[in-house]
Amino acid sequence: MNYTLNKTYPTSRVQQQNFFYATLLLDDYAGVLSEETLMHTYLYQYATQKQNFPDIAEALQQLAQTKDETLVLIR
Repeated sequence: MNYTLNKTYPTSRVQQQNFFYATLLLDDYAGVLSEETLMHTYLYQYATQKQNFPDIAEALQQLAQTKDETLVLIR
């Protein structure tokens, strides 16, 4: 099962560094409910469940990959 869309993200256009925007994104990287935390949670669940629940584990791995692709956009 595929959990990603076959659409491309819009191109990011950074014109200059912006401390305000960086502060807004801080929780996305380091917060308790951050994209990074969610991605690692999916990977942990994948690793611990792949023996007993391979279908669920595969879905978790794909979700983690999608989260990683999202993080690349805001880096």
